[in-house]
Amino acid sequence: MRAEPITVTLACLLLAGFHGCAPVTRTFVSTSGAGGGAASGAGGTGGTLQGKGGGGSDGGSGLTPPFASGTRLHAFVEDASGGAVALEHWQDQLLGLSCSFLPTTDGNIHCVPVSANTLGYSDASCSTKVGLVSACGAASGYIVDQPPQQCRGNPLATLAVPPVTTYALGAKLGVGVVYTLDDATPPSCTVASKSEAYYAITVADPSTFVSATLVKEPRDSRLDAEVLHGSDGSSQLTGQVYDTSMGDLPCSLDFAGSTSDPTYVCIPGGVATLDSTNPQYDDSACTIPIANEPAYSACPTANVVIQDAVPASACSLGSHTYTHVGTDVTAGNVCTPGTTAPCTCKTDTSGTHYFTLGATIDASTFATFTAAKFGTGRVQTVYLADAAGVQLAGAQPDSFWDSMAAASCTLDTFTDGSVRCVPETTLSVYRSDSPVYQDAACTLQLATQYVNGSCTTAAPTTVVTIQQASGACGGQTVTAVNSLGPELASATIYQKIGTSCAPEAVPSGTIYFPFAAALDSSAFGLVVAKAE
Repeated sequence: MRAEPITVTLACLLLAGFHGCAPVTRTFVSTSGAGGGAASGAGGTGGTLQGKGGGGSDGGSGLTPPFASGTRLHAFVEDASGGAVALEHWQDQLLGLSCSFLPTTDGNIHCVPVSANTLGYSDASCSTKVGLVSACGAASGYIVDQPPQQCRGNPLATLAVPPVTTYALGAKLGVGVVYTLDDATPPSCTVASKSEAYYAITVADPSTFVSATLVKEPRDSRLDAEVLHGSDGSSQLTGQVYDTSMGDLPCSLDFAGSTSDPTYVCIPGGVATLDSTNPQYDDSACTIPIANEPAYSACPTANVVIQDAVPASACSLGSHTYTHVGTDVTAGNVCTPGTTAPCTCKTDTSGTHYFTLGATIDASTFATFTAAKFGTGRVQTVYLADAAGVQLAGAQPDSFWDSMAAASCTLDTFTDGSVRCVPETTLSVYRSDSPVYQDAACTLQLATQYVNGSCTTAAPTTVVTIQQASGACGGQTVTAVNSLGPELASATIYQKIGTSCAPEAVPSGTIYFPFAAALDSSAFGLVVAKAE
């Protein structure tokens, strides 16, 4: 079965963000004259809060739209019609390449190339960097080296990442063994390929690429949105939000509640978490719980500890409580319950910091957000909004809302070349998997739905058959669409084993639906990728 509805998709994205990057310190220019007019450029139509760009109502206040093309950068968008448009990346008209705004190692922000090329090393000690050219994606003469995200925070904030270094590809140096640094601590130099072409590289001058400045723009009486203004007149919402009533700090995002309609919470500044699954303690009796903040020296200092009140489950995101950060106890031992001893303690030198819990914080003191939808057509964009529906972040590319199916949908390519948004409630069958049948002749195929007995799951109505691409570049194509019949009542299913059609019992946690009438790709909403 495909993923859960859009709110769960966004919630999972946010959950990943707590192992991603936290809010970072930004340099802002004066907001004088930096309203919507300053963001408009001569090079494209851009986005508006009422229409293009997938926004919500701005109440006529003249807020900067989700994005706007400039004289050099033109927006490349995913257009679902009816005003539902999401910015995918920028097209640099001067350099003839795709780019995205990222912080760079010169301390500024530039629209650096989107590239699948990677760094490698030509020696077994991983001391000499070389360029490796990818056969996937659009050809590019650049490599963007982006350090891994280390901090918890707001995964919707596109600039909340470590600064990147951009390299220009030079002459081919040869073909041979190339090496890479693995993810171990400390990293090891390992063989990436025994025979691959590698190229000379030089650090690219950041001024080659369009630069940008940031402003904080009030969106309501409490919240500011971070807005990026390109030097060519382009602009976009970065996804970062600031709570002006609580220290004017950037939001780390938390979420809880129903999987169909979660609550999103702005936690000002950095956060530490108390892990209820693998609890840690400050004492050898394991009685004093502690929270942790990884990569402490590289991240904003945690102000708040997030802990589970009701743990998340397959049916619920659970609920959280909040406390102030207490004493930093990193210098001591970190203790965990053991299987053979009451508690096992050791010193952690990984860079993670540990804190006792301070006073409880009333959750109502934090600002809350919603996942709002926009568009007059079947497929709508989804974006972060305040309680009144005012847009705070740009719509998420590749993830939309199917208003007909009342479910989230993600983009798939079909054999007719169209790109359509397939609802997450649609079942999928991969051609590489062994088919399941409802009859002893193995002719009537079934689609499988995996269920959790404690959750309410609607019966699916369609199934897509997917062909996964071979080779390193991956990808997949929907090759067939079928409606589904009623749930299989039999306790027996069949699979081909060699030349035989063998029966087996229906496994626990699965239900089956027979393939019915063939449908064409128009069963799903069309999304067109295009440059504005």
